[in-house]
Amino acid sequence: MQGNFSWGVNSFDKEERNKHQEEAKTKAAEELAKNSNWLQNFLNKHIYPASRKVYEIPYPPRSLKRIIGLKDIDLQVKKGEFVVIIGAIGSGKSSLLNTMIGEMIHVPNKEIDFIGDEKRELSSDEQKALENTLLAQKYEEGDSPV
Repeated sequence: MQGNFSWGVNSFDKEERNKHQEEAKTKAAEELAKNSNWLQNFLNKHIYPASRKVYEIPYPPRSLKRIIGLKDIDLQVKKGEFVVIIGAIGSGKSSLLNTMIGEMIHVPNKEIDFIGDEKRELSSDEQKALENTLLAQKYEEGDSPV
């Protein structure tokens, strides 16, 4: 196993995502009411309810340093070896094990180099582009970092 790994680009939990969805839904309904006639309002309220829509939620600014959970990992365990992972609470033991079973997303060095300064806050659009790039990665047989 070798490289940098992340739990994902955004840090919203389900409750926070739902809160942002409701805020976006309310804002969209207000805009629609302000810019449409009574027939459009009726259709949107009764025929095409907004509850079925998924609204775009902007990500809060985050640096690449906060996005990457494990950095510069280089671990090789051979079949039959006995390995013990010890460390303080929050040091990354569970993250390391989750990386080994493929639960974390590999962040290639070329993406880190492309972004540049790891401390720079990434905009919502930059985070979404990074997330799409990371999730679209395909690996050939034997090419996986895990």
